Amino acid sequence: MQGNDTDDEKELRIGYYCCEWGINIRGKIDCDKLVEYTKSLGDEIILTKKSAFLWTDNSQNEIIEDIKEKNLTRIVASAWTPRTHEPIYRDTLSKTDVSPYYFQMVNIREHCSWVTLENDDALEKAKILVKSGIERAKKLEIIPIKTVPVKKATLVVGGGIAGLNAALDLANQGIKVYLVEQKTTIGGRMAQLDRTFPTDDCAIWICGPKMLEVNRNENIEILSYSEVKSVEGYVGNYEVTVEKKPRFITDDCNGCGACAEVCPTYTTNYFDEYLGARKAIDISFGQAVPFLYDVDRSACVECFSCVDACELDAINFSQLPEEVKFDVGTIIVATGWDIYEPFGEYGYGEYENVVTQAQLERILAPNGPLEGHVHRISDDKKPEEIVFIQCVGSRDTERTYCSGVCCMLALKNAKLLKEEFPDANITICYIDIRTNEKGFEEYYQRAKDSDIRMIRGKVGEISEDPETKNVTIRVYSSLTDEIIKIDADLVVLSTAALPSKGTEQIAKILNLDVGRNGFLTESHFGLAPQETKTKGIFIAGFAQGPKDIAYSVSQARAAASKVAELTAPGEIDLELIVAEVDKDFCISCRRCEQECPKLAIKIVDEEGAVVDEINCDGCGICATCCPTEAIDIRYYRDHQLYAEIQSILEGG
Repeated sequence: MQGNDTDDEKELRIGYYCCEWGINIRGKIDCDKLVEYTKSLGDEIILTKKSAFLWTDNSQNEIIEDIKEKNLTRIVASAWTPRTHEPIYRDTLSKTDVSPYYFQMVNIREHCSWVTLENDDALEKAKILVKSGIERAKKLEIIPIKTVPVKKATLVVGGGIAGLNAALDLANQGIKVYLVEQKTTIGGRMAQLDRTFPTDDCAIWICGPKMLEVNRNENIEILSYSEVKSVEGYVGNYEVTVEKKPRFITDDCNGCGACAEVCPTYTTNYFDEYLGARKAIDISFGQAVPFLYDVDRSACVECFSCVDACELDAINFSQLPEEVKFDVGTIIVATGWDIYEPFGEYGYGEYENVVTQAQLERILAPNGPLEGHVHRISDDKKPEEIVFIQCVGSRDTERTYCSGVCCMLALKNAKLLKEEFPDANITICYIDIRTNEKGFEEYYQRAKDSDIRMIRGKVGEISEDPETKNVTIRVYSSLTDEIIKIDADLVVLSTAALPSKGTEQIAKILNLDVGRNGFLTESHFGLAPQETKTKGIFIAGFAQGPKDIAYSVSQARAAASKVAELTAPGEIDLELIVAEVDKDFCISCRRCEQECPKLAIKIVDEEGAVVDEINCDGCGICATCCPTEAIDIRYYRDHQLYAEIQSILEGG
């Protein structure tokens, strides 16, 4: 049972517990001296103890018994990060007469033992931190709880392989799924690939059936060629607005292709990485889902031949963007990745026979612009000398991260090219070859056994012969200490994987955190990799960071599991750690209303500022901008924080 509202009127009786946790804490802090010091901090300190492993079941049960025997009303524990361990202690207190909110955790690991060089300094700092934690504990308050319903519906943003798997897992559990995809077809990057590593399975033959399964599931509504424009509300009750872009084709289209046959205008196709052509009215690729044509109005000459050719009257040039609104209880973001376009680097965009790895995938693919028959871009010559250049745009000063999939993509495509052109010389210029997943090292060995040359070094110079269109590169080999010159027919750049534009957009809409490289930030890398700072919003796939198909699918299915776990009870308890307004000091200046990112505070005539407690997430922006200090945040009130700060300033 939890404490009641009269707990704050009880006598302060504080129990203090110190976790030693091996060399993590005890190796730097003398915990015996710390416990002894804590006894001197006032008559309110009723009990002090230390434990080797305070978070274990035995120690937690001991806390329960101590609360009963000593009639404790506050618990303070010095241990490690509250982020992972505070819920354990709060759950323990919920089994007693003491409110879980009367627990204060002091982090003496990350904040002290790990970052302080000298043992004596660490002990003194720990004393100060414990003292400040005890002072805050004296001023803690019980937080009200509100139970809200959770709608049995989910928004999945992104129709790549991660989004498809998350959508299917949820739909198969009876949860309604709205699947929003910016492109005209679902399938994402995987649908563009030729083969997948390490099995060399045809990508579309794996991804295609999954796309059809999603399309045929009655619990999934696909909103392709659409963007999320706004999301309002809170966990369990999100109001979503999606804009459907006009295809200028109605749902009556049966995909017969008569319109494309008569269309006189050609343009480039995004699905083929702009190597292939499509008609101004066409479909992105033959296995697209949904199988609906669309009109590229920037290329269309409005001859209306397509209108005359369509027997179903499915072409409508007067279509306008359409807004679709729906309610969901949870959200999964799986917005995938974009490809770095290295214009100005290694001759890309200047030399015809320099392509990216993504473009090579479309060249190799049987449904690509060359139907899988590889030749140079400049002519029909079969390549005899092929060079792969790794880490283009990644692992440098601007993007320090590894893009995760480039090494295996290069090995796969080099091996496939070697199978098609056994006499060709194929070279991979690399910094490191990273093959750390199941089956990857064996794949690497097979590639080496195929007589593919590996040069450890960065390409320093590159130039083109204007007559032959051959590309000459010079690369320094750090293993042989020589400069190697190669006259290549085809150069393939393994370019960086970037957070997609969709990731950037949805992060702003949902107010999600992003890391220094633009990928979405998870709640905890090890323990909550699918969760975000906002309850009810989860992330999966490349949107969170570079990963291969298997990892993306695993994370997507884990995110779906968390959504199902949240949805199944039908309701959720929300802690109302939110803004609170003192009406006597509010002057209705509207600054809080203007600054609130959640629009959770409004000025109401004669009442002043009024907080929507469900929508407010307690960020504190309103409190910081209030000129009269009329706003406080529950559990983080000024007097609570001042007590900690004053104690720190006084020292141990």
